[in-house]
Amino acid sequence: MCDYKCHLTKDKTRLVGSQAVLFHAQDLGSLPRQRQSNQVWIFHTREPPPNAAFNFYRYANVFNWTSTYRSDSEVYSPYGGTFRRKRPNRGVPNFASTKTHGVAWVASNCRDQAQRGNLVKELRKFIHVDTFGYCGEMDLPADKTDEVLKHYKFYLAFENSYCRDYISEKFWSSLRRHQIPIVAGGGDYARVAPPHSYINVLEYQSTEELAGYIKYLDQNDEAYNEYLEWTREYFVRNTKS
Repeated sequence: MCDYKCHLTKDKTRLVGSQAVLFHAQDLGSLPRQRQSNQVWIFHTREPPPNAAFNFYRYANVFNWTSTYRSDSEVYSPYGGTFRRKRPNRGVPNFASTKTHGVAWVASNCRDQAQRGNLVKELRKFIHVDTFGYCGEMDLPADKTDEVLKHYKFYLAFENSYCRDYISEKFWSSLRRHQIPIVAGGGDYARVAPPHSYINVLEYQSTEELAGYIKYLDQNDEAYNEYLEWTREYFVRNTKS
């Protein structure tokens, strides 16, 4: 796209001379009337199709590239990533000893495609789950999210849509807080996550079996901390939208 250095600007007066133009899907309106024949138009979004508030068909054959959470996008834009440390840490702290609460869930989209609220409801038949946000029982100010949630051992990183490669900030933020994320979604967690760092709902025969394993880890610090062994050689990072 550019031989040496790229300059990113929001100055629309420079539209004609730009080699590439990035369009944020959630802000799409009227497209520019002029388009240079050598320009690359890029469609950018990190929302899954079920959450899209626009008509995809309207923009058929308009864009050259995509910039999304999909790994097959021309510009791959995931919500986070796993990175290997240059120098491994010598040891791993007793993370379990720093956690005073069990399981937490935060959600504001209560009519999601995945109907994750039903899974949470089923899970609460067997273990206690603190629920936050519009879909939960307690408020959680945005500026207090990490401060409140870091005290929980487990976080329900249930995605609102089961779409290929869709692994949102819920998962990465949970890892960054040194919790065990319990995942339910359409992404390939084994491909992108640190080794032995999460619990996948789909690997259990029943919700009761899953709840039983969570109880086991909650009562066994050594087994719990094994899920945080990855912090010795890896770190995770959230990425901006």
